[in-house]
Amino acid sequence: MGVAVGFIKEACVQNIVVVEMHMDEVHAAIQREPALWSQFVKDEEYSSERYDRHTRFLYSSSRFRSPEDPAVSRYLMDQGFVAEYPDDAPFAVVLSHDVDDMFVAPRQIAFAVRNSFRHRSVKPAVQLVNGFFHPKKSPYRTIQKILEVECRYDAHSSFYFLASPEDVFGRKYTLQDVEGDMKDVLDAGSEIGFHTQFSSFDNFEEIQRQKKALEAVLGAPVIGARNHVMRFQTPQTWWVLREAGFQYDSTYGYPDVVGFRNGMAHPFVPFDQTSHHSIPILEVPVMVQDWTMLWWMRLSPQESFQKVSALMDAVERCHGILTILWHSWTYSYPVSFGGFFTPEWTMLYEKILQLARRRKAWVTDTRALHDHIASGHGRLHHR
Repeated sequence: MGVAVGFIKEACVQNIVVVEMHMDEVHAAIQREPALWSQFVKDEEYSSERYDRHTRFLYSSSRFRSPEDPAVSRYLMDQGFVAEYPDDAPFAVVLSHDVDDMFVAPRQIAFAVRNSFRHRSVKPAVQLVNGFFHPKKSPYRTIQKILEVECRYDAHSSFYFLASPEDVFGRKYTLQDVEGDMKDVLDAGSEIGFHTQFSSFDNFEEIQRQKKALEAVLGAPVIGARNHVMRFQTPQTWWVLREAGFQYDSTYGYPDVVGFRNGMAHPFVPFDQTSHHSIPILEVPVMVQDWTMLWWMRLSPQESFQKVSALMDAVERCHGILTILWHSWTYSYPVSFGGFFTPEWTMLYEKILQLARRRKAWVTDTRALHDHIASGHGRLHHR
């Protein structure tokens, strides 16, 4: 850790003023059911021995075996809690994109060469090589494509940008490289969030430094974060991000399966079992990720759509949220992260938007959801 966790906890509890989320009542209700409380706080995640090499707690390590059941949220609904959304929408779909790559890395060319045999085409490899030598023509510059799709559905989303080019997976981009792209995002009415550097996800001083650099370029505060490759250590990550000045996190979700990591289909204020304190940050959990379905679960686009539709059913029944993480490079077919994603994965995102609109969901970005809750209208409360 960049600083002692004890110091971070003390500083957050005593010195940071946050919007009152009125979660004590929710915490008290869940505590009446010990099994659900154990699932909500995920006490099994407090042991570092159960994390993978990227400091992630996987579903495969969990004793809770029903990730598609938002059991804690269902219980809260049974206890008379409700959440409300604009225009009386029955639930919310929260759209987000991790902007991991803007330029071509050598390893992606290697992926494309390998995948060219599967796709029976060398086109992805050729495009990547061209993008490698001509960065301005990089096929990973897909922000405008995504914004155009979302505009057709009157939708806004959150784009999480890195603030440092140094990365264990290869050099990324500088803030100056993406200044124009970020302006396009803001002009479209969408949100820019902070994507932590892989090596500094647990170092609040470095995160704070990069956050300030991002804000200096934007000329505006950045209130939300998501950790690169979903690195997350319970409960330390929440304390680190809160101490660095963030009002919400949207990292918490399983990397290896879609669904509800702690049984919640609603945003929530976390609770630290060690200090017995609520953690003054809002968690907007991730339920669906493109890479999870393709790489970890080995689902086809058709199977993935069925899975997302079933999760949307579960969310609608408890008037919750469904947070979607769709990487920006998914829109770069035929390149698509070295050719892993076929065109159907690009169309799948649009199919999800169509489904959300048909079901009259509130389709929004993470900041708008945070602000709705902060205003008092969207928080869980008794009828």
